Amino acid sequence: MNTALILGLFFFFVIIKVPVAFALVLSSIISCFLLDLAPMTTVAAAAMNSLFSYPLLAIPFYIFAGSVMTKGGISRKLCRWIDTVFGRFTGGQGMVTIVTSAFFAALSGSASATCASIGSMMVPEMEEQGYRKPQALAIAAAGAKLRLDVKSALKGPIHERIAFYNSLMAQDRFKICSRCTQTIKALERAVYDAKRPLEDVRLDDGSTNIDSLDSMEYTTEPVQNDILYPA
Repeated sequence: MNTALILGLFFFFVIIKVPVAFALVLSSIISCFLLDLAPMTTVAAAAMNSLFSYPLLAIPFYIFAGSVMTKGGISRKLCRWIDTVFGRFTGGQGMVTIVTSAFFAALSGSASATCASIGSMMVPEMEEQGYRKPQALAIAAAGAKLRLDVKSALKGPIHERIAFYNSLMAQDRFKICSRCTQTIKALERAVYDAKRPLEDVRLDDGSTNIDSLDSMEYTTEPVQNDILYPA
């Protein structure tokens, strides 16, 4: 019943051409009021608390950074630099747009800022080179979605990391340079946290540099199976 009412209200608002964001908000508020799912003060407090979010603050700053880079000439210089590499090839302007967009998106972090800044420069350029406008716009839009991402480490269980390196040591396949003093000390001194005996947690009281140990383990973690069981 609750789900049917919420979905019914949502689709009703969408049909009468209420913007989707407002349709979601209105359908939720009305359902809470009619079904007495939660006090309205609680709903209002939850809505206000959701606005105090650091990720949300990043959105306008990323767009602002893209605008500054465009006005300051960084975007145009980036285009010219990449044009020296790809401009000589057939379809070079399209390649320049794609590569420039990938770099700009990595710097600005915003697809909309990338599309606005790079697209406004490169679409007219592509049209002059004989590209049809829909094709030029499609290339600019596709390029804006590209971004060079640095993904987080997997951070698997500590006991699995220890077992992996123990296996390598047993096979005589693990060597450490004598100059890697921090890693050697971490391997010698790292212990489990005695205050949390039921958890897979190392002691982190400053007595050993477990950050060096973690960074070493995170580096090999994505390829552990390939190292242990080579094809």
